[in-house]
Amino acid sequence: MSRYVQIGLVHLILLITLGGCLGVSSANSTPTPAPTRAPTVSVSAQATGTVPSVTRSPTLDLSGAPPQPKPALQTGDRTGSVQVDGRLRTYRAHVPQAINLTDALPLLIVLRSEDITGDVIPASQLDQLAEQSEFIILYPDSIGGAQGWTSADVNFIRALIETARSTWVTDPRRTHVVGVSTGATLAHLLGIELSDQIASIAAIAGALPAQTHAPTQPVSVMVIYGTADTQISFERVNASMTFWTQANACPETAQRQTSGNTVLASYTGCKNGTAIDAYAITGATHSISSRLDDPRTRQSVSVSQLVVNFLLQHSKR
Repeated sequence: MSRYVQIGLVHLILLITLGGCLGVSSANSTPTPAPTRAPTVSVSAQATGTVPSVTRSPTLDLSGAPPQPKPALQTGDRTGSVQVDGRLRTYRAHVPQAINLTDALPLLIVLRSEDITGDVIPASQLDQLAEQSEFIILYPDSIGGAQGWTSADVNFIRALIETARSTWVTDPRRTHVVGVSTGATLAHLLGIELSDQIASIAAIAGALPAQTHAPTQPVSVMVIYGTADTQISFERVNASMTFWTQANACPETAQRQTSGNTVLASYTGCKNGTAIDAYAITGATHSISSRLDDPRTRQSVSVSQLVVNFLLQHSKR
């Protein structure tokens, strides 16, 4: 073998040896798989005038199974229905747009009434407050006509609370109810029948029903009424206040403050941290104005703001 052939063989052996040490793969070896990217957040546009729904990215699963997307959280104004006692009941929901998907939010149920002139708590104001303070609102639809809300609607509201908890992230310790006129009567009744779920109620131009029993748990209560109301007598309102002060084991004496034509009687230090506020508006009729003089601040304030401030400061213990 010539000297040049021997040199060529030595070079070939060196190349093969170095290739193995450096991990050079042959053409038939299996390529390294590319890393899988995590799914991205997708935003789907809805009909004009509604807020887009945001679908959160599923967690990256390294087991090889296909990822399961989480359900979309619908924000803005939504409509829905639930089947209760053989009837289809409807409602509107307002979910704040800046909602934190991981936080449990308070739930406010608003019981309107058609037997009252004007709008003491306009939905537009409540929706705006929901955006600012981040709570979910449900506006149930009554089927009682002129009669408004009745005791038969307790199951409807119970079903709505369950629907809200399964549809959105709501805090079970912070469920609140505000009602006007017959809605206020139902708010009182809900505070009794669902006292294990409801933290606070606000009753505007309404009173307790005639037949009641003690709640199983204390509930914070706000009452707003007009002294010239011919549909809800002062005696019924006073009986409602007596009922709740006893049920909540409140002090016997209220703290009283006055501003303009509004008198506030407040009870604090009640059982489980509950409280009671009663606003009497001198000369006001069943159709209460949407603003009143707040004796605490001595300023004119919207009833919507006053109600929300009271309700949201309370939670179940």
